[in-house]
Amino acid sequence: MNTAGIRYALRGDVRDRFSDGLAAVYKDDKYGFINKKGKVVIEPAYAFFEDFSEGLALVGEDGAHWGRYAIRPKYASAAGFSEGLAVVQKKDGTWYVIDKTGKIVVK
Repeated sequence: MNTAGIRYALRGDVRDRFSDGLAAVYKDDKYGFINKKGKVVIEPAYAFFEDFSEGLALVGEDGAHWGRYAIRPKYASAAGFSEGLAVVQKKDGTWYVIDKTGKIVVK
């Protein structure tokens, strides 16, 4: 429940599963995140998500990009970060490795 008294239902397969101190919540067909105290820290605004890893989470919105992003949404596909790096795929099918700033470090 958030501070406005709105109850959020945890998605079934992430119930009680926290990653980097956050768990997904689902409201009005969108996902957001709560902390371990149950406070909504990222309002539900995303069509899909991956768990947080190294302080970042992969999220997607059906064609619209808004909100605060650590890395500007521009990839067709991406994996979570591991040891500061993530594999991403551009729309042309080319794969790259990026760092946490979005800089391509391996082509």
